[in-house]
Amino acid sequence: MPFIFCAAVLIFQWTFFQQAGAAQAIVAIDPGHGGYDEGIVYNADGKEISEKKLDLAIARAISAALQAKGANAFLVRSVDRYLGIAQRAQIASARRPALFLSVHLASAGAFQVYVSLMPSPQLAPVPSAAAGQAMQAGTGGAAGGAAGTPAGGPAVQTGPAVLAAPVNGGQPGPDQQALRQYYLYSMRQRPYLGKSRDFASALEQSLKQAFPGGNISYMEIPLPLLDAIAAPAVLIECPGPQYMDYTQPVISGIAQAVANAVMAYGAH
Repeated sequence: MPFIFCAAVLIFQWTFFQQAGAAQAIVAIDPGHGGYDEGIVYNADGKEISEKKLDLAIARAISAALQAKGANAFLVRSVDRYLGIAQRAQIASARRPALFLSVHLASAGAFQVYVSLMPSPQLAPVPSAAAGQAMQAGTGGAAGGAAGTPAGGPAVQTGPAVLAAPVNGGQPGPDQQALRQYYLYSMRQRPYLGKSRDFASALEQSLKQAFPGGNISYMEIPLPLLDAIAAPAVLIECPGPQYMDYTQPVISGIAQAVANAVMAYGAH
């Protein structure tokens, strides 16, 4: 039996590393919020608990569980600091991850597994030039908006319209450059949607095994952060602390469920 187990681990590692196209697969773990962005502030048993702290604690436990299984995990945010959507995507992309997981808490008592819902390329909304420039600077879209349009301006063009003929005597103007950059940036996830769904399915099943009887569901919604990730990408929301007592064993249980899902996905 030990030989069979070791062989299974080696097969997983070979398969997963081959999928990653690198010597070792890298899993990017992104704890939500941070710095002045507290996330949801909960009142549990008469004391306030900020989401950002629990996001980081869970992410650290996931990283440790993955490393114990032989995966190369790293934290996009390892300390209490604010990062915008573009900053998170840039930090993760620089490491060329095989998987990306964003960790959040919910206001409800359920686990929610999210994958990006991306519109047709012909219909994808594009924000105002100001919003595109803000995303380039790493400051825009933190609040998010419908269908990937961040706070900062209404949609003004759709899909490949932003790649149309340049203006200003044949040279693209600053506004058009910002719009083009945002459109290309927000479409990175599209080639990986199928694998993102596979990873989300593995994560949903693993959570159901770890928390039998728990409320666990899957959903696809517009998520600008996941849109900007060029790798299979999933966002998980864990139950709020008024519904789940985040003791160390509970945090470890979530971390093991996620690590098992990564193993199952890698062996897929």
